[in-house]
Amino acid sequence: MTPTRYFYNLTLERIFEAFEQADLDIEPGFVFLNSLENRVIRAEERDGTRWVAKFYRPGRWSRAALREEHDFLEELKEAGLPVSPPLELEHKDTVGVVSGIYFAIFPYQFGRCPDEIELHHVHALGDMLARLHNVGERRAARHRPVIGPRSWGLENLEALRAEKVVPGEIWPGYEKTVRSLVSRVERMFAEIRPIRLHGDLHRGNLLYSSQGLELVDFDDFAMGPPVQDLWLLLPGRDEDSVAMRETLLETYCKRRPFDRRSLTLIEPLRALKFVRYATWVARRRHDPVFVPLFPEVESHSFWRRELEDLQAQLARLR
Repeated sequence: MTPTRYFYNLTLERIFEAFEQADLDIEPGFVFLNSLENRVIRAEERDGTRWVAKFYRPGRWSRAALREEHDFLEELKEAGLPVSPPLELEHKDTVGVVSGIYFAIFPYQFGRCPDEIELHHVHALGDMLARLHNVGERRAARHRPVIGPRSWGLENLEALRAEKVVPGEIWPGYEKTVRSLVSRVERMFAEIRPIRLHGDLHRGNLLYSSQGLELVDFDDFAMGPPVQDLWLLLPGRDEDSVAMRETLLETYCKRRPFDRRSLTLIEPLRALKFVRYATWVARRRHDPVFVPLFPEVESHSFWRRELEDLQAQLARLR
C-alpha cells in the first residue's frame, strides 16, 4: 500500500508544479473542491481566470486511459457539445504527472447542478444525449472498461474477495447472489452493442448557468449500452419518472435511433451498480478522506444491508 495511493505526496509545491506545466501563473491560495475519488483543486491567475486541476487517484487509470477520456472530450467539443476539454501541458500532452500522480488542468465551469431533473430540462437533455452518443459510436475506447455483468459483476466480486472485508458468514450468500445476477442478465447485455458513454451521467454532473447547460466529470467514461447514460439521469420507477424518460426518448430519437430492448437493462444496471458501489467503498476504506464518511464499512451490519439490498433487487428482476 503505497503512500501515493492516498495522495500524501500531493504537497503545495507539487500543486504549483502542476499548474506550471500548463504555463499558468497561479495566485497563492487554493480551494479544494468536493471529490472522494480524485483530488480536485480550484486556483486563480492574477487576472482572475479560474482553473481546476484534477489529480487522479493513483493506480486507477493508465495514461492511455486518461488520454482516451481527454480525446473524447475534444471530440465532443468539436461536435458542439457543452464540455470543457483539458489544456495541453508540456510536450503537447493533456496528461501531466507530479510525484507519480497523473493530473489534468481544466477551465473552471460555472453553474450549479439542478436539485432534480424537471420536465423543462428533459427536451434539452434528450437532444444533448443523442448528440453525445452519435460521437460515442464513432470508435471504441480500448483502454476503458465495458459496463456490464463481467466488469461490474464478476470483476468487482473478485476484487471484494481480494479485499477480505466481507464477513465470512455473509460472503457465501453475497457471492452466490452476484453470480446469480450475472447469470441472469449476461445474455441481455450481449444483445446490445456498447458505445463510448459519459458513464456516470447523474444530475450532479450537470451544471446550469446563464450560459446554459454544461456536462462535467467524465472520470467514469467507459464503453457500455447507451441506456446507462439515460437511466442515471432519470433513475426513478414512479409514473412521473417513466413519463419523463419517454419524453426524453422522443427528443433523443429525432437525432439517433434508440434500441428500446435496452430499457430492460435498467434494473440489471441498477443491481450491478450495488456491487460496484460496495467494491468501491471497500477498496477506499483506508483512505483518510473515506474513514469518517464510511465508518461502518468493515462491520457486519454494513455488509448485511448490502446483501439484503442486492437480494431484493435480484428478486425484482425475477
